[in-house]
Amino acid sequence: MMMLLVASGCVLPLENGSTIDVGRDKTEVPKDPVAVRALSTDGKRWVVLGRRSSLIVSGHDSVLGDHTLTFDRWVGRIEGDPPKLTVDIDLTSLRSDESLVESITRDHLIEAHVHPRATLTASLDAIEDARGIVIDGTANIRGTSGHIRFAGNILRDGDAIRFDASFPMSRSAFGLLYAPVEPFLDDSFRVTVHAVAQPERVDAEELD
Repeated sequence: MMMLLVASGCVLPLENGSTIDVGRDKTEVPKDPVAVRALSTDGKRWVVLGRRSSLIVSGHDSVLGDHTLTFDRWVGRIEGDPPKLTVDIDLTSLRSDESLVESITRDHLIEAHVHPRATLTASLDAIEDARGIVIDGTANIRGTSGHIRFAGNILRDGDAIRFDASFPMSRSAFGLLYAPVEPFLDDSFRVTVHAVAQPERVDAEELD
């Protein structure tokens, strides 16, 4: 059911019909630097605009059916050459469409009172579609670090960058387990990210 970004040993389809292995060390998709160059701002840092971005987790259990979770407070930054991505999520800001799902996830699966943050540090590599990006790095969730690799689309929108990705993830890969409800919960869930970033000249209040 819940949580940030990782899939272990999955194969994701890309828009152009190619595939990429998630959680492994290689991609067989040819690279093109065009998309990564779109992130070059002469040393400036890109920041995610919170009011225009979303991080959504879709899960399922045999009692309540389908449900979604979101995080109200998270920030992403892109900086450096080659560009590096960092994401920091406040896990205490989790919300769900079901109060029971929200409490079980926050208090037991991710134990936000003990581990209030989840992070991702990753490199960005272009793929053959000029809009394609592979994110490859390390996620830390509930005190456990693991390799993460997934693909998404990137597009310039005026002076902003739009990034969209949707990928499966396994709870057990990060130990997101709670024995009393395990018989009812699917291990696999889906993470959907819609992020808009601009150079760091944007007013801080717009990042909330």
